[in-house]
Amino acid sequence: MTISPETIASLSQGIIALQKRGFLLSANFAFGIDWDIPGVLEEFSSQLRLLGQHYLNTPNLKQHPLLDLRLEVALNECHPPRRWCGTGKYMVSYDVDGTPYPCQMFTPLVLSSEESRRLTEFEFDNEDSLEDPKCLNCPGRYLCPTCYGFSFKATGDPAIRDNALCQLFRVQLLENCRFQMLELTRQKPNYGRRDCIKAKAILDIHKYVCSQNSRVEE
Repeated sequence: MTISPETIASLSQGIIALQKRGFLLSANFAFGIDWDIPGVLEEFSSQLRLLGQHYLNTPNLKQHPLLDLRLEVALNECHPPRRWCGTGKYMVSYDVDGTPYPCQMFTPLVLSSEESRRLTEFEFDNEDSLEDPKCLNCPGRYLCPTCYGFSFKATGDPAIRDNALCQLFRVQLLENCRFQMLELTRQKPNYGRRDCIKAKAILDIHKYVCSQNSRVEE
């Protein structure tokens, strides 16, 4: 599924309906569109809460990845930079003349020929080069979905992430914190070490996101 401003109001309904029919599915934000629309963040939050409540009411149902982020990753300060996709390292796209590109988003079909020639300036096999400086302190940066091709097309640098998508992902982080904490509190009274690690990650992420994003309701 592709989440867009036009479809976001039916997100939970769509996921639940498909899961009831036995489908395994992913749902990703649409890239390259205008997300700066009033009410979108609030609607996304509401849809994730509806989805989370559905999972709490049906605990045997496999949770959708939107609410199943591995929040514990945020606590590992030695975690290596994680590329979100295989662009330029595990993936290649060939033009009709045999020229290789990191993926189809970097071909002259999508970019101008001049922009495509600039790709030699970037080291796609160097994960450090794909880190956005403004994201270095974010505890969710290793979980954050991004498209290096759209980033390059929009900003001229594959590492610079879309601020509108950042706002959406912060909403997703907060709703994951809320949902996963509710899951923990409904479990058995004796918590294990992994439960405690997850609880600490939830608190750390929630505190950071709320301090950074005044547009998101706590």
